Order: sequence, then C-alpha cells, then structure tokens
Amino acid sequence: KKRKERMKVARGVWVVALVAIVFCCSSLGQTTMPWNNVVVLGQPNATNTGAGPAAANTLNRPNSLAVVGGSLVVSDFGNNRTLVYNNVGSLTTNANANVALNAPNLNSAGSFQSSAVTGYYRDNSVYSLFVADSVARSVIRYTEPYTNNQARENVTVGPPGGWAITTGLAVDLNTNSVLATDGFLTNVQRFLLSNPSVPVASYGSASNTSATSLSYPAGVFPDCSGGFWVVDSQNSRVLHYPSNSSVPDVVLGQSSFTTSARGSGPAQFNTPSGAVMDQSCNTIWVADSGNNRILKFTAPFRTGANATESLGGGGLLSYPIAIALDTANNRLWIADWLNNRVLGGQTTNIVAVSPTASASRTTPSATPTLSTSAVGSQSSAASASRSAGSSPAASATSTSTASASPPALSSGQSQSSSPSPVSATPSRSIGSSDSTSPSSSSSVTPNPLNSPTTGSSS
Repeated sequence: KKRKERMKVARGVWVVALVAIVFCCSSLGQTTMPWNNVVVLGQPNATNTGAGPAAANTLNRPNSLAVVGGSLVVSDFGNNRTLVYNNVGSLTTNANANVALNAPNLNSAGSFQSSAVTGYYRDNSVYSLFVADSVARSVIRYTEPYTNNQARENVTVGPPGGWAITTGLAVDLNTNSVLATDGFLTNVQRFLLSNPSVPVASYGSASNTSATSLSYPAGVFPDCSGGFWVVDSQNSRVLHYPSNSSVPDVVLGQSSFTTSARGSGPAQFNTPSGAVMDQSCNTIWVADSGNNRILKFTAPFRTGANATESLGGGGLLSYPIAIALDTANNRLWIADWLNNRVLGGQTTNIVAVSPTASASRTTPSATPTLSTSAVGSQSSAASASRSAGSSPAASATSTSTASASPPALSSGQSQSSSPSPVSATPSRSIGSSDSTSPSSSSSVTPNPLNSPTTGSSS
C-alpha cells in the first residue's frame, strides 16, 4: 500500500513537472525584458493612474512621444497640449514639464490635440519638432529653444487639402524626408524636407488584407537603408517596405501577408499602435496595445518571427500606445495611455551613435522599479473589459473636453499612388526616438536587413 502511495505521489510530481515544462516552453520561448530604474511621469507614484487636469506634472491620455536633442516631448492628448521635458536623462518620478508648446502656461489646457510628434537634427546644430495638429489637420514645425505658446513656423507637412488624421510621424535622414501615416486614408506618405507640402510617394490602400493594403496605420519608422516599417494596426501586423518599393517584403505579427488574425502569442499582435527601431537597425520594439505589452524583435527579421523579449503583464501597462528610445541613457519610454502616464525604464541592447554633447544627463538614483512578467500572461482589468482590438474606452474622469479614445477607423476611404523613388545616399535614420546628433554617423555600420524571399516564413 505504501509502495502504491509512493508511486502515486511520484506520478503526481512527474505530471506537475511536465505541465511546468510545457507551460515554460510553450509560453513564448522568450525572456522578460530587463527594465530597471523606472521613472513615472504624469503621476505622483507608480500606483496612481487617474487623469489629471492640466498642470506641470500631470498627463491625460498621452498618445505620442519622442526623445529629441536631450528632451522628452510628449503629446498630452487629453489636455490638448504638447509638453517638453528638458534633460531627459535627469528626469525623476513626478517631474514637471518645462514647456507647453501650444498652451499659455503649464497649468492651462492647450489649443489643439496632437496625434503624433517626432523630431530631427537640423542645420546650425539645432533640433526641430514636427507636431500633428488634429484640429487644423496639418503637421507643423517648432524649432528650439522651445517656449510656452510658441509661434508656429511657416512650415507644414501635408498633402493638398490636409490630413484626415495623422497617426504617425518620423524623419528619415537617409532620404531627407518625412514619413507620415494617415489612419483614415489608410496610407503612408513621404515628403521631402526641402518641400514638405507635396508628397513624393504614397504607400498602401484600403482593401482586403494583402501585401499592399493597410488598415488604420498607426505608426511609422525608418530603417538604415532608405526603407521603413509601418504599424498596420487593424490588421495586427508590422510591415517592412524596402527602399524604393511599394510592396513590403517582411510582415511581423502574421504568418503571411493575407492574414490579419489577432492573438497573444509570441508571433502575434492585438491592434499594435506604435513601434521604434534602434540606430543599429537590429532591434525593434512594438507597442502591442490590445495585449498590454511591449514586444522586442531582433534581426534577422523574417515573416512570422517570434518576439525575443517582452514587457508587460501584472497590470503594469494599460493600452501602451507609443514608444521612444533615449539611446544616450539606454532608456525605453512608453506612453501608457489608459494609465495616464509615461514610463521610462533602463533596458539593454539599445545601440546609439553617440550622446548629444549639449544635453546634461545623469542616471536617476531614487526611482521605483515596476514589476514585469513574461509575454502571454497579460491579464489586466483594462484588457479584460475590452473586446479584442477595440480602442481604449474613456474610463477615467477628465476635466478636459478632449476625446478620451483614439479615433476609430472610418471605412470606405482610400488613397494610393505609385511611389516616386527618393534618391539619396543612406547615412543613418532618425525616427520618433532619437536623442543623438548625426555628426557621428560615419561610425555606424548597420547590419543589412535579412529578409526572406517572397512567401517564405520562419
């Protein structure tokens, strides 16, 4: 009898061990992304998540951000303003913003909602920002030094007639151009910096899921060789367009170019909203919004590839909507939409060219560390209360008159044309997350994109 009991216990142990092994190895085959010394902006601590009225240290539905020339720029969508935080490397939890570009002061709501921001290094050693004005349906430029209620420059980016809704912006210095996504018109357009009012190329159209279709593109960023990646949100995928091509050659999040399934596996997305690539072009971080997580992919990038690391779960994130990299301080910044905050944590393998000499940076010392977990374990209340793929609901009380959810996709709208080649000698690229000067670009030797032949997958 004792022998039978011992055998029964032994079998139980083996069953538990087997279940543990299966769970471990099938749960994504990837590790939790290192993320330490976390800074919280927009909230007094790591546990508060309420939307606040306009103040120097509050945020209400932040939906876009960029690290530009040593500053962190945040679109405070719910308060109708764009904020600038100086000395990004020295920021600590509950830090005050320094400037509200389109508001009279830091305690006032602004004049328009910004749906996207980006920046770049210009001539004369200065940096400029492009900010999408969703009211005027245009993209406007501001150049440092930044001030409250700063006057707009007489430079706009946009097609004749304006944008429907600009959902993503990036500057590509390889081609001296601006890339912009329009969620309603379901396309990506490229504009030369020398003449940003006339598009020189257009990519994508609204149609059945295919290699050339897009459905609410929500983000864009350049690679190192004149091509770019676009976050095709409603198709739950991220596409790579090679240089001078209107047809993508790699899709992440799907096993082929004709599928658009949503999922929470290591090779799947649920309505991703933003993404960014480091300056080596070997690493991509994707805001997998519907799954409340960040996924990291490493080169070589192949269709259907698994993510290698993850960040999220345990209620850490609630609809992360945008990402930016501070390469000088090895920090990943996340716009945590439904938690009304921006999080910045130090991680690994962010490759930089060189730190910006003019920026004063120190590593935060007394900052909270938020818990992380492996991909596949996302179970926050926010995700449970939303159907798959839905836009975040207006769940928090706000004193702002702004819309509390991202704009929904308007069906039946499309615009496409054959892209005109943009000829330039590739040097390096700056997307929505660069804090370095291009003066040291000669030191970069990016690995070429290792893409499969058409129809292959891994």
